[in-house]
Amino acid sequence: MKVVVADDEALMRGIVLNALGAGGYRDIKPAANFEQLEQIVDGTFPDLLVVSGEMADGDALAFVRRLRMHRIGRNPFVPVIMTAWNAEQSFVRKIVDAGADVLVMKPFAAAQLYTKIEFLCSDRPPFVVTSSYLGPDRRKASRGDDFPSFNVPNTLTDRLNGERFDREELLFRISSAFAAMMRQRRIFQEQDIRRSFTAMADAARERRPASMLKGEIGSMIQLAKRYVDEGASADRQDGERSVDALVEILRNVVDADDRVSLQDCDAVERLFRKIGIAVPSAIERAVLCDNVGLTAAR
Repeated sequence: MKVVVADDEALMRGIVLNALGAGGYRDIKPAANFEQLEQIVDGTFPDLLVVSGEMADGDALAFVRRLRMHRIGRNPFVPVIMTAWNAEQSFVRKIVDAGADVLVMKPFAAAQLYTKIEFLCSDRPPFVVTSSYLGPDRRKASRGDDFPSFNVPNTLTDRLNGERFDREELLFRISSAFAAMMRQRRIFQEQDIRRSFTAMADAARERRPASMLKGEIGSMIQLAKRYVDEGASADRQDGERSVDALVEILRNVVDADDRVSLQDCDAVERLFRKIGIAVPSAIERAVLCDNVGLTAAR
């Protein structure tokens, strides 16, 4: 079982290394900073990462998000135990939202660490993907939403069970699961963009002020950037130019704090189509609604 322990505090790093060694773990690689950590995950297939959430030379949350999005490392599904001194609820929430599996508060006993590892071996939940999240499924069973879950490779369990696999097999399992999740992610992103754009088109038709749409417009900007950045656009360079133009229009709409115009919506619609996202025509929607209203009045 290959474990990586990353902590810039030498004392805490030593405590974790000793705890794992005492627990029978032998293949343990230490990392004193994010540069070392990234080199290890890029060059090997670790089965578990134990990472301090407060290392001074980088952002642990950004590291986990990049890991989950397959931007670093060879396995975006590797289990991650985050450790931290900071127990503030807002910080814990950020760790959860980044896609880490579990959080262990410092200082901790070796038994706590063993318990978390046992959980990840035997009861690790499947992964779920949304337009903004990719990581372990934390939903309660009673929640009825449309986010499907995905069973992803867990080499921690494989090694514990004595299963053999080669790198080519593992890479195939990883790429198949990740591709399926990214297809689902794009579907959700497109749905969320259409929902926000429809709100903007309705505001234009009803002549409501742009100030009421700051949340929807901010969401469209973030989703469009993420959509192109993650390679969903057919032409990356053209997609980036379209997003830049889209952002300029949307920010001008909000900054003007005036009524949203159908012309603004039409320009945004054309840019979304260039990116590869078909949104409902605001002008056609306005004409349809006006016709329906006229018929009802008669």
